[in-house]
Amino acid sequence: MRLSPRNERINWEISKLLTPKYGSQYLDWDYDDYTWVHIKRFNMPPGWSKNYSQLLIEMPLGYPNIAPSRFYADKNMHDNKGFSANHYFAENPGLNPYIHLGWAWLCIHIKEWNPRTEISKGDNLLTVCMLIYCTLSTGG
Repeated sequence: MRLSPRNERINWEISKLLTPKYGSQYLDWDYDDYTWVHIKRFNMPPGWSKNYSQLLIEMPLGYPNIAPSRFYADKNMHDNKGFSANHYFAENPGLNPYIHLGWAWLCIHIKEWNPRTEISKGDNLLTVCMLIYCTLSTGG
């Protein structure tokens, strides 16, 4: 069965951009509908209580024209820069459908999004991961 253009692009981004960065053994995704991407070993910036966290990215149906906006990391982490006070929610069932699975919601908003036909020249899953890392580094 042939993948839709959306799913083909997500598959390309996983294999060509995320796999070299994180390793195939640390990546998983929804192989049927591409509704989520799971990085099992996401490097946390200095200042967090763990060196690594899992990262779950929900993929919107309009991707790549619509940027991902729902991100989740391991519960029970904290930082020393103030991010966790305002943008890391371990307990908020209204915004986090995955609390019971051990995920905390990351309140990160992508304000500018510019996907391109030449994927590596525009915004993509790797630039999303870089944004998440930078946001976690600065405290928001």
